[in-house]
Amino acid sequence: MLEELSMFHLGLSKKKRLPTLLYDGYAVYPHQMLRFLWDSRKFLRKGYYDKERGELHFHIGSLNMVLPASRYYLFIGEHRDWERNYLHFDVKGKTVLDVGAGAGETAMFFYLNGARRVDCVEIDPKLGRYLKINKQLNDWDINIWIMGFKELLREIPCLFDNYDVVKIDIEGDESVLLENMYNLPDTIIEYHSDKLRTDLERTYCSTTKEKWLNLGYAFIKSNKKKEA
Repeated sequence: MLEELSMFHLGLSKKKRLPTLLYDGYAVYPHQMLRFLWDSRKFLRKGYYDKERGELHFHIGSLNMVLPASRYYLFIGEHRDWERNYLHFDVKGKTVLDVGAGAGETAMFFYLNGARRVDCVEIDPKLGRYLKINKQLNDWDINIWIMGFKELLREIPCLFDNYDVVKIDIEGDESVLLENMYNLPDTIIEYHSDKLRTDLERTYCSTTKEKWLNLGYAFIKSNKKKEA
């Protein structure tokens, strides 16, 4: 518990400059800290926090992971939501394309839920460095593209043909899917505007689930023909 508590400190909020709890520079409420500490227990039983580097090193299942503190906090805060939505389509034994892969936290999530392979797309080179570290630590035989999704689709127009499931969370840039009618496999998209939700419903006959305000998930069932 002392290891986890060392990730938090008292400071001033960015906007109002009021005393608050901070985690990696972000203000958190006491109840958020308590929930983080509770959920974090099982992941840091075999791990440690490198305060100097701001990294979490931990072992879970058969995986050894290194995540920057901000992405670890994201994983702990969102993993329940991912269980409800990223597993809308079964990933067990499947090949997954993870677009907006961060530092590897969602690849880790899919592997823990039985995925056979998780290829990753991430535009941020700083996060891409952690993807490569985690690939090496776990001997993952995967592709990692450190580039924009639109650029990747230009390079590999038939990209989706290689995957059973696709997850996309790229802060609005998922609108690239509306520029062409792609033959998608089972796809989960975290949308970031009500217009995008409507356009995905119209273009791909997706079903949607609102998360809050204009954010939510779109689920697109594969229209690929199954081989006999």
